Amino acid sequence: MLIGKDTRLSGYMIETALVAGFHLGRHGRAAHRPIPDAAVGMLTRSMPPIRCDDLGLAHPSTTTASSCSVPTASALRRGRHEIEALLDAELTKKLAKGADLGRARRIDGVQDRYIEFAKRTLPRNLSLGGLRIVIDCAHGAGYRVAPEALKELDAEVISIGIEPDGFNINRECGSTEPPSFARR
Repeated sequence: MLIGKDTRLSGYMIETALVAGFHLGRHGRAAHRPIPDAAVGMLTRSMPPIRCDDLGLAHPSTTTASSCSVPTASALRRGRHEIEALLDAELTKKLAKGADLGRARRIDGVQDRYIEFAKRTLPRNLSLGGLRIVIDCAHGAGYRVAPEALKELDAEVISIGIEPDGFNINRECGSTEPPSFARR
């Protein structure tokens, strides 16, 4: 399993619960820093050593509808049946022992990988040189990758909403506050 999170404090809490609940010590990885939902999808397809094609989870956000990426319905049904079987069994025999408790391995450099992936979707020689672009990241998961990708394409970038504190997504910025963008 690959776990991605946004900048909300609850994302870190959910990550910890998922790691503990799924005993991810040998089978899971988590992005070290917040990443956009689309980066979770990109990583689930680009990391075959941990078979991330089975399930990728992203903290549901207020700006996107995606929270789970499952390539086949049979994978989801198989997982549901396994969970139901565990609930019907005597769980105390199934509890993890100390050495088997979950601990996700961190994936470093996820943001840089995603920036490169996003840039590869554009024409190779594309330059945004000479353009001034104002980007409102709404204190969300793209607060680092979006401005950096634009800068790497030579744009002059004015970034707002790039100081997440775990509680301020869309506060006085983002789609809920267009005047803050217009003032730039």
